[in-house]
Amino acid sequence: IMKYLLFLGIFLFLFPNLIAQIPPEFAVSNVGIDDRLLSEVDTDQNGNFVVVWERETGTDYDILGLRYNSNGTALGSIFTIENSSNGYAAIAVHNSGNFVVTWTGVNSQGIYARRYDSNGNPLGADFRVDTEFLLGNDFEESKPDIAMDQNGNFVIVWEMVNSITSDYSIQAQRFDDTGTKVGTQFAANTHTLGV
Repeated sequence: IMKYLLFLGIFLFLFPNLIAQIPPEFAVSNVGIDDRLLSEVDTDQNGNFVVVWERETGTDYDILGLRYNSNGTALGSIFTIENSSNGYAAIAVHNSGNFVVTWTGVNSQGIYARRYDSNGNPLGADFRVDTEFLLGNDFEESKPDIAMDQNGNFVIVWEMVNSITSDYSIQAQRFDDTGTKVGTQFAANTHTLGV
C-alpha cells in the first residue's frame, strides 16, 4: 500500500504484488469543507488495512479512521477515534485485525491511545500513554508512533520537548496485549541543546 496526501483528500494505491503496473488510486477522504492532514495506514496478515487521519476543526483536530478489506473495499463507514486532539495519529494493526491508534492530546499535553477489535469496535475507553506526573507546563509532547508484535504487545514512542530549555527526548512506554502498561515510561534517547 502506498499513500499520498493532496489538499483534495487522502488517496491510496494498492500493490497486490510487486510486478509490472501501478493500479489506480482511490480516495479515502474526498474534498470537503474541512482539511484532511497527516494520514497513517497499517495492514494485517491478510492484507486488510486501516487508515487513520486528522481533520482540522478550527483550533483542534479530529482523528478519523476507515477499515478496508484486501481488495480496497471499505468495511463500514468513517468513524471518529477522537474529537479533540493535537493530531499526529499513528496506528498499528495486529495480524488478527485488532488495532491500536495513538495521538497527541490538546495543546501537546499528553499522549493518548485506544484499542479496537477487528470490526472497528472500541475495546474500552481511550487511555493516557505517558506518565502525567512527569510533566509540567514546560513540556510539550507530540508525534507518537507505535509498533506491535505478533502477540499483540505494543510500544508507543513520542517526542517530549522542554519549551524553556529546548532539551528534548524520545519517550517510550510498553503495553501488553490487553493495553496494560508494562514497566514505566522511559527515555529512549535524550538531547541537550548545544551538546
